[in-house]
Amino acid sequence: MNDKNELLKKIAFFHEPEFKEELLEHGKLRSFNKGDVIVRDGQYVKFLPIVIKGAIRVFQQKERRWLSH
Repeated sequence: MNDKNELLKKIAFFHEPEFKEELLEHGKLRSFNKGDVIVRDGQYVKFLPIVIKGAIRVFQQKERRWLSH
């Protein structure tokens, strides 16, 4: 199995060839379990999560309560 070809199949919804190449060169394929925190509120982020399969919930902490988006 060729990892590059497998990843290309998973990002087929991106149509721009240059963007696909950038993803292949710099991207990292990661898996998460239900309930995992990917990014914390206020955290400095140097990446953009792209969901290939599944769904994520986004929460924002505001005034000591959680808001679901």
